[in-house]
Parts: sequence; C-alpha cells; structure tokens
Amino acid sequence: MGSGVPGWFQSWAERLDRRRGWDRVPRPLGLLMLKGIQDRLRRKNLYDTDSTKPVESLLPKEPDPRALTSRTLDGTFNDLESPGMGSVGSRFGRNVPLQHTFPEKEPQLLTPNPRLVSRELLTRERFQPATTLNVLAAAWIQFEVHDWFSHGKGDWDTAWKLSLQDDDPWPENPMRIPRAMKDASWVDDGSPPTFTTSDSHWWDGSQVYGSDAAFAGALRSNEGGEAPDRSGWAPAS
Repeated sequence: MGSGVPGWFQSWAERLDRRRGWDRVPRPLGLLMLKGIQDRLRRKNLYDTDSTKPVESLLPKEPDPRALTSRTLDGTFNDLESPGMGSVGSRFGRNVPLQHTFPEKEPQLLTPNPRLVSRELLTRERFQPATTLNVLAAAWIQFEVHDWFSHGKGDWDTAWKLSLQDDDPWPENPMRIPRAMKDASWVDDGSPPTFTTSDSHWWDGSQVYGSDAAFAGALRSNEGGEAPDRSGWAPAS
C-alpha cells in the first residue's frame, strides 16, 4: 500500500510513540506521529488479498440513494470509492506478506496439539484477576470482534480432529473443530488460499443490526422506527 510520509519518519514516529506516547506530546506533534504510525502499520501490517473481488463484480455501478445517508445491511457502499470493501462476502486481508500465508499441512499444522496448548496456557486452577484491564473493555472487545469479522458456519464434513489426553473432560474424543469455509471465488493458481466474511468488516454495528434482511426485520416493528414489544417473549425450550 502507498505511504504518505517517508519511511524514516514512520520509524521515528513509532520509536517516539513507544518512548513518550503520541498523546503526551504537543498536539501538532502528536498528529504528525499518528500519521507516521498509521502509514507504518499500512506498509508493514496490511496486505491485500484482492479483498473486494468476490463482491464488486456483483454490485450495481451506482448505489441505491439510501446508501448515501444510511448503513446498508451487507456493508456495501460504505466506501463509495471501493463499494465492496469490508462488506459481507469480501475477503479477509492479511497481517503478514502473502507469501507467508500458505497453510502448513498435517501433521505439522496440528503440532503441538492446539488443545494441549490451550489447556496448558488457559486452564485456571484458581481465580486470577486481570488487574490492568477493565472488565467492560474485555466485554466490548469480545462484542466488536464479532462485528469485525466472521467466518460463518464451519464445514463439519471435513472437521479437524484433535486427539485428547486421558484426563481431558471434553465429551468426545477426538475433539472435532469445523474448518473455515473456503472462498468460492479463489482459484488455485499458486496463490495462498483466501477466506471471506459473513459479516461486514465495518465498525458499523452489524453485531446489533445484523447483516441480512431477516435479522434486521426481527429487530423492527416497522412503526415509527420502534423495536417490537418483547415484554411477553420467552426463548423456546
């Protein structure tokens, strides 16, 4: 991706930010530092997978006029210059150069066993408070992660199978984990495989408002913009 400021400035801005913090310097300098940090992240941490390819060929050339003033359900036309960017069905980008995103083959991919790693690192024998993070921040991050991306429902027919230790309480052995669905638009031409999102990438509330008409319709009474009355509602048993 292109850069707006020279590489040396990006490196300087990052070093100064680590030493002082962009928010602890005079505002004009802080704004310059943010620009340098942004460009460095784009140059070193964002790699395009031709992300809009599965979407933009299917879109009309001009958006519905309502898309100019309101959010579309599928996230299209949020960026009028790249109307498929971040929308449902677009490809995930990568944070490392694409030549390093080829998946390992089994058994290397499952070595060490992911379940064993999870139990060793995340098992808590006693309560361990997080003293440096507000619990509301953790809840918000979890909420927004589901707004930023979703691989959709995985493929159980080709599920990963993880062997378990004798003392593992998981109810089935081996543990099965559905594989991420493949990108139907990807062509095996020697390039690394790509994957698409079933939610919009945008920080646009898709977790709340949904990404399809059925979900969005269930949230509305269609009378004065109100939500339906749920006072007598109870989940099905």
